[in-house]
Amino acid sequence: MNEEVVILRLLHIVSGVLWVGGAVIFAWVVEPRIRALGPEIAGPVIVSIGRVISPVLLSLGGITIIVGFVLIDRTPGRSFDQLFDSDWGWAIGLGLVTSIIGYVIGLAAWMKTKKILALVDAADGPPGPEEMAERINLSGQARMMVRTASVFIVIAVGTMASASWV
Repeated sequence: MNEEVVILRLLHIVSGVLWVGGAVIFAWVVEPRIRALGPEIAGPVIVSIGRVISPVLLSLGGITIIVGFVLIDRTPGRSFDQLFDSDWGWAIGLGLVTSIIGYVIGLAAWMKTKKILALVDAADGPPGPEEMAERINLSGQARMMVRTASVFIVIAVGTMASASWV
């Protein structure tokens, strides 16, 4: 047994489960339920959660992707040369591409969230109509990006999970 590969796989799988599960639950369950509470409650709660969840999910995604690259290199009998050149390579390659796309979209959502947080931090009292409209616009863009990212990373999990069976 190759202990290094076992540890790398555990790190890849655990960080991936936390990344994908966290993103999916937040995008499709938590955020919509909080938003349904109305702007007076949802605004401060989403701002508070947004300061933490985005960096955590992006860190988990980064760990998952980096360890995935290392796994391709360190797994006996597997290599980057096999990506898109065998059934295993197609499954892993598609998972790699979709996970990176999901990560980049999640990163773009974080940039939108940071703009909202900057507006909140700079506010001197309640936001005016223009600032509120900007917050709502940025929030809608970030919401769609997070949901889109979650779909891509779920696809990544499915393709990579199938790699052992194709």
